[in-house]
Amino acid sequence: MNELIEVSGEVRAALDESRPVVALETTIVAHGFPAPHGVEVGGEMEAAVRAAGAVPATIGVVGGRIRVGLTDDELARFDSGARKAGPRDLAVCAVAGDVGATTVGGVLTVARVVGIRFLGTGGIGGVHRGYPSPPDVSADLVHFAGNFIADDHRWRRGIGIETEPGEDVREVDARSPDTDPKVSWSG
Repeated sequence: MNELIEVSGEVRAALDESRPVVALETTIVAHGFPAPHGVEVGGEMEAAVRAAGAVPATIGVVGGRIRVGLTDDELARFDSGARKAGPRDLAVCAVAGDVGATTVGGVLTVARVVGIRFLGTGGIGGVHRGYPSPPDVSADLVHFAGNFIADDHRWRRGIGIETEPGEDVREVDARSPDTDPKVSWSG
């Protein structure tokens, strides 16, 4: 295992026993709601995962490590001062000792490394206001398109990403396992 990643005992045991584990982001905790509501939402997300019979694996950077399965005290450290940690920021954030609130792209990167196949989120980043000046497209979109995901059986959604008019278009089509067991992407 990567020496920067620390998986909690509960999450590791669930993975080893092939029980369902759901990766959760921390950007929604730190930047999605004003304090102290973000931490409350994070706790509610974990409770909802547990109520559904799975183990929550909230992922964030704290104490110089990328932590998979946060304690309540660790979760409480994610406030508006936390740095957003996408895929390219994870290691730098850990080495710097910063508190890093994982984006969906960051969570997907870590989940793939540790073997988590399910993701719960409040939403994914997109093409940011003002595009193309500045050309700010969230890394969530590219990572979402390039990773296997599973949904909660209640929705079917397609996401199209056009990076420049007339250039490469990527799509991700997440389908409920009840109607089509395949989750596919093209791009």
